[in-house]
Amino acid sequence: MNNISKQLELSALAVPEILLPAKSNDIKTWSVVACDQFTQNRDFWSKLEKSIAKAPSTLNLIFPEVYLEDGDKEERIKNIHETMRQYLFDERETVFSKPWRAGVFVKRATHSGTRLGMVALIDLEKYDWNTGAKTMIRPSERTIEERLPVRMEIRRNAPLELPHIILLIDDENNMLFPLLEKLTRGQECIYNCGLQSGGGSIQGHLLCRNTDWSLIAGFFTYFYRQAVTKYGEEDAFLFAVGDGNHSLASAKAVWEEYKKAHSEDQDLMEHPARWAMVEIENVHDGAIAFEPIHRLLLGVKRENLINALKKLPDAVCKEVQNQEAALALVNEKDSGGNRYGLITKDQTFVFETSDVKTATVALDPLLAEALEQSAGGKIDYVHEWKALLEAVNKNEAEDASGILLPPFNRYTLFKTISESGPLPRKSFSMGAALEKRYYLEARRLFAV
Repeated sequence: MNNISKQLELSALAVPEILLPAKSNDIKTWSVVACDQFTQNRDFWSKLEKSIAKAPSTLNLIFPEVYLEDGDKEERIKNIHETMRQYLFDERETVFSKPWRAGVFVKRATHSGTRLGMVALIDLEKYDWNTGAKTMIRPSERTIEERLPVRMEIRRNAPLELPHIILLIDDENNMLFPLLEKLTRGQECIYNCGLQSGGGSIQGHLLCRNTDWSLIAGFFTYFYRQAVTKYGEEDAFLFAVGDGNHSLASAKAVWEEYKKAHSEDQDLMEHPARWAMVEIENVHDGAIAFEPIHRLLLGVKRENLINALKKLPDAVCKEVQNQEAALALVNEKDSGGNRYGLITKDQTFVFETSDVKTATVALDPLLAEALEQSAGGKIDYVHEWKALLEAVNKNEAEDASGILLPPFNRYTLFKTISESGPLPRKSFSMGAALEKRYYLEARRLFAV
């Protein structure tokens, strides 16, 4: 597989030594949703903990972010690392099966449909979160460096890595994953089960044959050439981070730390920390629900917001009869440009613009200006339009306004990132909380 490995490496890919739950391990108990979900819902995580009890579970290997401010961070991280060691060296082999040199073809069924993906390793040497970086792997949203230290502490010296990161590829003809589905049809599933808490179901097939990876390498060589043509760059833009942006940035930061501390090691570039395990999905997969994240402004005068939004490209402002009318106009297809709704308790406006880029690129700098002019002004991010309208209508604050964003255009994501760099934070969401990735596969990271 050496020649295939070299070809894969040109596209920032590698085949992992993957650890899967032992057959005696109940996957529904083992697998839990990404740690950065339900960050305001302690009840969700406490119920999960009670239902799992003492059974082996990825819940014991992660740090749910709802607990980040509890003051027991160091103890939690210590317990996570200790549990990783216990699971790795379980003499009864009830936690992990023997490792496979393989990736996984994944089928995940949710309310939005059945999406297809592939678990593999990506090369952190070909990723950079900094604005303006022209690497193969790029963040889709700006990285907030203040959010990295805790994630770095968890990864630093961790015996295991468990991925919830999803990378997107721009396979506009949807060729790769349907073909992998055909190749693995008839093979025994390595897992096929429902996911707890209403997360749908998941099915996985090993990708371990040379023929599998030869085909994958060939496709990514094609995607590489296509990306050079599309974006005109020497370092082709192959992957955009869809979910887990800060987790991937933390992995990169830990790898840079390790490189600096072990610069004289002969085998440095072979260390597992150089790579991160991710699931790769296609941005054009209709079963992935891309949703805009709306803005809620508190303590900002309506006049200031109107003046700010009038600075949008070729903006035309008109007052509409009610919030429902604004919603219909903002969500209207083929409007020719982005539309935004400005929602207050007693007035509603729609702004029509000529801009076709992702809506937050032009919007967020203008909102930042309005906030600077408003002492005590605040911004919050709301995932569903119903929740935004409710937040505005029930808020007792005099200056409470909602900015209703248009549907997220997945088809311009790669182009926008290529031209403008990462999007502003909280620009979009890939599905509801329980449609996010569940921890399931693992691999060894740092030696114990």
